[in-house]
Amino acid sequence: MNLFNKIITIISGTLLFSLISLIGSTGNVSAACLYQYSSNGFNTSSTPVFNSICGVPEGIGNENNFVRIRPDVSGNDENNQNNPNYTIGTLTSVCNGGSKYDIWNYVHNNASQNDNPDVGSGSAVALNTAINMTAPIGTVSNSFNFGATVSASNATSVTDSAVLNCGNKQVKLSLVPGSIHIYSEPYGGWQNLPNNSLNSSTPLGSTNAGLASMGSGNVWGCWNYRIVIVYQVEVNTYQPAVLMPTCNLISLENDNGVARIDSISYTANSATVTGYIVDIVNGSNVVADNLTTNQLPFSYNMTSGNTYTFKVYVVSSLGNVTSPGCTGTLTAQVISRPPTPTPPTPTPPKQLVNTGPGSFIGLFVGVTILGAVIHNFIMRKKVTKNN
Repeated sequence: MNLFNKIITIISGTLLFSLISLIGSTGNVSAACLYQYSSNGFNTSSTPVFNSICGVPEGIGNENNFVRIRPDVSGNDENNQNNPNYTIGTLTSVCNGGSKYDIWNYVHNNASQNDNPDVGSGSAVALNTAINMTAPIGTVSNSFNFGATVSASNATSVTDSAVLNCGNKQVKLSLVPGSIHIYSEPYGGWQNLPNNSLNSSTPLGSTNAGLASMGSGNVWGCWNYRIVIVYQVEVNTYQPAVLMPTCNLISLENDNGVARIDSISYTANSATVTGYIVDIVNGSNVVADNLTTNQLPFSYNMTSGNTYTFKVYVVSSLGNVTSPGCTGTLTAQVISRPPTPTPPTPTPPKQLVNTGPGSFIGLFVGVTILGAVIHNFIMRKKVTKNN
C-alpha cells in the first residue's frame, strides 16, 4: 500500500490534505480498529472492510470515528481553512438561534489496492455500497444525535455517531438546504447531493471511472478512493405554542330545589388556573359568582317553578374560557317527600308469660297431683262396687 502522504494530490485548487487536516484525532481505540497504520507499510485485507485503520496520519486518527461535528464559522461546510476542528463524540455548544454546525462522514474501503481490478483480481471492490446518514431534522430538543451506517453486499456494515449537546436550551433543528456535498479524488472535486440524501440510503461509488463512478455502488480499495460527505444543520430558537386552558365538564344537579355544582373538569395547558366564574341566568336576570378552585361544591337556592342556566368560566393567567360542556340548565321543581311514618308502640301484656324452667316444673307438679286424685277416685269406686 502506498504511503498516505504520497496520495495527497491537488484537485481543483483544493488539497485533500485540507479536507482532513483539521479533524481532531482524539478518541478511544475500539474493537473496530482492525489494522494499525504504519509509514513503513502494513497489510490489510483482500476483500472489502470499512473504516478499520487506526492511527492514520494527517489528522484522521482512528477511522472507526467516522462521524464528526464542528461549529461552522465560515458558512461553508467545504471550507476547512476557516472553520474549527471537527469533534469526535459530543460537541457541547450554546446553540444560539441561527448557529450552524457541519457534520462530517468518512468512508474508506480498507482492502488492499493490490486487489483492485486494474492490478489484481478485483476482490477488493465493495459492491452495492451505500451510506445511511441520519439526523433528527425538525426535532425540538436540547441534544441531537447524528449517525451514519456504511454498508455493502460483500462487507460488514459499520456504524458511528456524533452528538450536539445544547445544555438546557430547547431548540429546533433544520437542514441547511443545498449543503450536502460529497468528495472523492476520482470525482475531481466536491459534488452536490440532493437534500433527500439525508435520512435515506445513498448509493456510493469511487473507482477509476472518475465522476461516472459516483453512486455506482462500487468502491475500490485503498486511499485514492476514500469518500467524504458533509452537510450543515442549523438550530433555531424554539418557542413552545401557548395553549389556552379548556373548561371540559361540570357536574350539575338539582337537590330538591338547590342547584349544586360538585366538580369542574378543566385542562390547564399553558395557563395557571386560579378559579371559576359561575353565571346564573334566570330570564333576564344574571348573577355572577366568583369562586376559587377550593370552593366546591357550589350551591344555589332556586325559586320553585323557575328555570336557571348555569355557565361556568375557568379563570386563568391567560384569560377566561368556557365550553358547551360547562353549561347546564335546571328547573327548580321542589319534590314533596311524604313524612316518614312512625311505627306503632306495642302495648305490654298485664302479666308476662313465664316460659322458663319454673313454669315447666309447676305444670309437671300440677299434672302429677291431678293424676293422683283421679286415680284415687277410680280406686274408691272399685272398692264400693265390690262391697
